[in-house]
Amino acid sequence: MQACYQWYVEQFPFLESEGQLNLTNINGIIPAVVFLALDLRMIFEADDTYEKITFSKSRPNPTLWNQIEQVLAKEIPNFTQHILSYLQWAYGENEEKQWDVGTRPPIGKYAPRPKRSSPGGNRDRGGNDRRPPKGGGDRQHGKRDNHRRPGKRYNDKKSTEAKEKVALAEVNSAVSKLNDQPDLSEVQLAPANSFFRRLQHKHAIAQGFESVSRGEGHDRSVVVVRSKET
Repeated sequence: MQACYQWYVEQFPFLESEGQLNLTNINGIIPAVVFLALDLRMIFEADDTYEKITFSKSRPNPTLWNQIEQVLAKEIPNFTQHILSYLQWAYGENEEKQWDVGTRPPIGKYAPRPKRSSPGGNRDRGGNDRRPPKGGGDRQHGKRDNHRRPGKRYNDKKSTEAKEKVALAEVNSAVSKLNDQPDLSEVQLAPANSFFRRLQHKHAIAQGFESVSRGEGHDRSVVVVRSKET
């Protein structure tokens, strides 16, 4: 255990050179203390001559913890109490449900939980309830509209399906023309966006034809081309 302390003092000079925790040295001290605690546990678990490292206020094991404190006071005197307090907390038998203000960092599991406001607590400074009335703004006039307002967003799916059918029908028409007219090498379809052009490309290829896109912007469209093999 003493050799372990000495190694950490060599690797983390702040443990010996600094006298107290501050913003300039905390990043060099805290990691050392955390890793030291983990190494101590490994030492105690590997050696049967040591007692169990678990700390309990109700059933203390003073022999072990007195030894830890003595070695700390010798090797790391400036931070003995800090490290000892951390070790006792880290290896405490039971998690403390209550503690004094300032003894735990206000973060993580120790962060205070916000209290929910009571049903009557959502009021402004004048005592007026700021919550909107249930059932919508027209409730006070005796009206309540439970119907969705008509809009394009409720018909998007049907509209898209209809446009897909039209886009694929154009490909079928182009394929029919190419089959009926051997001298015809290609048929250009109506302009369409990238989504429908992608469908048209796949549909044309599935029927044994090739396809390319031509044009720019809103004028870009698919051209169904006779395959070299056909």
